[in-house]
Amino acid sequence: MRNTQHFDLNIYDEQREVSNDPNEDWEAKNPFFIKSLTSEQKKVLQSPYLQKIGLAKYKWQEVIDKKNDELHESFTKVIGGEFETYGSRFQPFKSGKFWQVMGYIDGTNFSEKHNISREEYQNNIIAEVFSGNRFNPELLQTSWDLAINSALLSDVMPEARNNGSIYLFNNIIEDNNSLFYPSVTNNFQKRIVNETFWQSLLNPPQGDYLGNLETILTKYRGELDPKLADDNILRWSQYRDGLDEINSINPLVIGRAGPESFTGLSKKAIENYGLFIEKVFEKSRPSSIGLTSLVNNYIDAINCVDDDGMEYFELDEKEKLLKLHCVENVKN
Repeated sequence: MRNTQHFDLNIYDEQREVSNDPNEDWEAKNPFFIKSLTSEQKKVLQSPYLQKIGLAKYKWQEVIDKKNDELHESFTKVIGGEFETYGSRFQPFKSGKFWQVMGYIDGTNFSEKHNISREEYQNNIIAEVFSGNRFNPELLQTSWDLAINSALLSDVMPEARNNGSIYLFNNIIEDNNSLFYPSVTNNFQKRIVNETFWQSLLNPPQGDYLGNLETILTKYRGELDPKLADDNILRWSQYRDGLDEINSINPLVIGRAGPESFTGLSKKAIENYGLFIEKVFEKSRPSSIGLTSLVNNYIDAINCVDDDGMEYFELDEKEKLLKLHCVENVKN
């Protein structure tokens, strides 16, 4: 049953249209508005991707306003648990808590509470739809839509998070036992892979961020798209004080002492990181933020030395890996 596609994939921001000239209306209404913005605020206005994120929030709110009470009532009947215990105070849909919503539909972390396997839990959820007693296909589809979109919009949700795509990457893209796995399209996977890369790299360390980067830089390297870098850097760097300092980006490898001196990315993953950042440098707008830090992060990884003076890369390896145009530009 888990290999059957039960859900359509409806991404709210992909359904939004934006103006070809995002500054035009603002300037017409208030000529002083654009002049008062910082350079980064202007970049936000000029980004169709970020405009669509904002518009998608309105779509999410519209769906929540219409369906939240019905969803809450149906999940209370089918699942009970927190829904039943806390009643109207427990509002995972309305709060944009994508991890809870997906957990209740997909059985992640919740099947144990029912003393059944995750597969049995999933089968029971689908059976409730087919029976038509407490769920209907449209309502379950809506719950899936809200779960996915609240993850993609995680930073603008009522319960804001900076790891929505990381969650989707680990619990859908990398989990073929998920009920949602058969709904994944190539475009959706590419988007999640790219957003997960930047969320893992730019956000304060969370979870297994190095594990995510390792997987993406090896298994999904071909799906990393330098054209998507500028918008993702602008969006996810908000959780840092800025990208001007080298230490504002999570380290790729850490040198310690002892038998396992180094932790972090494999040498191959670091090499692939450098090749990707080289492409980002070539494709990015001249005014893009954070590019120097991205390159310095790569240089630091190659030059990493543990507490005993042991080097992660050999001299000949360093010379080869540092022969990138972006490295030369930063050094100069």
